[in-house]
Amino acid sequence: METAIDICIGSYNTKPYLIKCIESFRKYTFINHNLFVVDNGSKDGSVEWLTQQKDIILLCNEKSIGYGASVNQGLRLGNNPYVCVASADIELIDSNWERMIDILKQPLVAVVGPKLIFPDGRISGCGVVGTDENPILRGWQEEDKGQHNKTEEVLGVCGAFFLMRRSVWNKLCGFDERFFLYYEETDLHRRVRKRGYKILYYPFVKVIHYWNKSPKTDRNYFEESKELYKKKWKKEN
Repeated sequence: METAIDICIGSYNTKPYLIKCIESFRKYTFINHNLFVVDNGSKDGSVEWLTQQKDIILLCNEKSIGYGASVNQGLRLGNNPYVCVASADIELIDSNWERMIDILKQPLVAVVGPKLIFPDGRISGCGVVGTDENPILRGWQEEDKGQHNKTEEVLGVCGAFFLMRRSVWNKLCGFDERFFLYYEETDLHRRVRKRGYKILYYPFVKVIHYWNKSPKTDRNYFEESKELYKKKWKKEN
């Protein structure tokens, strides 16, 4: 299988973070790739900057259609055997992230995620553990002392940055677009496991996650998506 990847970044009024994110992909990506950016009606100059970037495939929406829907929109344009889902507020720190493709070549492994860290080195997330009814982002705000340095199977990984086999992504039709923001990756990864595939946390790749969020608005989306997730999977079970 060819080692090539489609990278999709969803963006909404995140210009300073977006530029850092894209520059880090440029600096640390050496395999064949497409870089898609889907902008959801930004008013902060993001689109003007993006239109000047010749190595980016840009899609612009007049208004926000949601994180999951925008990623689906971008990745529909690619056909490489692997996909990378990235939030605009992440930053690569080295080229080790490409090693995660080798993880995806293992039998039945469909998704892999790295150790996410804050800019100060504290942990942002080391895979999702707990139960399907009560998923927990492991390591949140812990000092990184190597306590989560084991490659292992997990319930899921943070949606800010993960890699996935294109074949499985297409089979599952990507994110469920009813989730506007939050829980879209929780739902997707649960569907991945339901199909018999594995999700691995790979701690030997670190990616910075800035967590550029609006607390009040985000809390509303979080609660709405959480309720939708509960209702959906109550019907599924």
